[in-house]
Amino acid sequence: MKIRRDSYLEQLISRKWNGMIKVVAGMRRSGKSYLLFKLFVAHLKAEGVDDRHIVTIELDRKENEQYRSADALYKYIKARISRRGKYYVLIDEIQLAGDDFYEVLNSLLHYSNVDTYVTGSNSRFLVTDIVTEFRGRSDEIMMRPLSFAEWMGNAKRDWRDEWADYFTFGGLPKVRETSSSEGRIAYLKQVFAKTYLTDIVERNHIKNVDDLSGIVCVFASGAGSLTNVQTIANTYKTVKGRPISKKDEEALTWSDLDKKRFLYAVKQFWGCAKKNYELLTGGVQKFGWACVDQILLNMIIVDGEFLGVFPDEADWISQYIDLANSQRGADDIVGELGIAYSKCRNVD
Repeated sequence: MKIRRDSYLEQLISRKWNGMIKVVAGMRRSGKSYLLFKLFVAHLKAEGVDDRHIVTIELDRKENEQYRSADALYKYIKARISRRGKYYVLIDEIQLAGDDFYEVLNSLLHYSNVDTYVTGSNSRFLVTDIVTEFRGRSDEIMMRPLSFAEWMGNAKRDWRDEWADYFTFGGLPKVRETSSSEGRIAYLKQVFAKTYLTDIVERNHIKNVDDLSGIVCVFASGAGSLTNVQTIANTYKTVKGRPISKKDEEALTWSDLDKKRFLYAVKQFWGCAKKNYELLTGGVQKFGWACVDQILLNMIIVDGEFLGVFPDEADWISQYIDLANSQRGADDIVGELGIAYSKCRNVD
């Protein structure tokens, strides 16, 4: 099944030869590799680019294991380019080249005839890591799971039936390609437990995975509302009967959460009165968030075990509108919260 990701493809096309490293990032299984190696490569070929001038390597494939170091990867690329002609270099899962993968990207920036694109997503790769390392020399494209419009691209059923599936199981491309509910749930269970939680555990050196799943549920149940770190810590203490560790509490600061936009899209603002929307000077810093994919709102997890999918359309409507706006480039949380955010966001 071919899934159109036109808005993301247009972003890649518009940024060709802008002198920067194009970084395609986002939550796992959202379609980054498909965008780069299927859709973008097809575009390049349609534009007449010769195959020899499209250098691709997918580092997560077993046959490319030998190139999972900065030196080996750079030698692989250098052997396939010259100083004559233009080359497109596409690297999938760049973080697998080791901690020195920045050196590879920095070296490629010195080739005026090379345009570089990379994907990455796990505990060792965050967009902010590259942005920090390549200030002014990297360009971020943050991918989300399928919007409903993208989901409907190959639909043969009535949109109401498609909507029921979409708001229940979320917009991961593999979910769209799977027809049965059982198959979708099995896939989602595997992805969440083996991929998403594992990445967070590795990044933050978390020892108690069961507690982490509980915190994830707290986030999912409160998507779209106002909160702060202390509120989350208090909820954790009430449910678990013991306080959250200081280390974990520090990991929940807004700045840290915003860097980890693989599960939640975090919005920052200063506390506002929800009834009259008046600015509270010196207020507690709060944030609101939306789940990056619907499945994070619907899933039920107890003691680290994925029990199933239980959608609540009332909760999902505001979630969907916020994410749809985000995909269009808007950055406001909707509804009452959106008004408060608009009032506060210009405050120094």
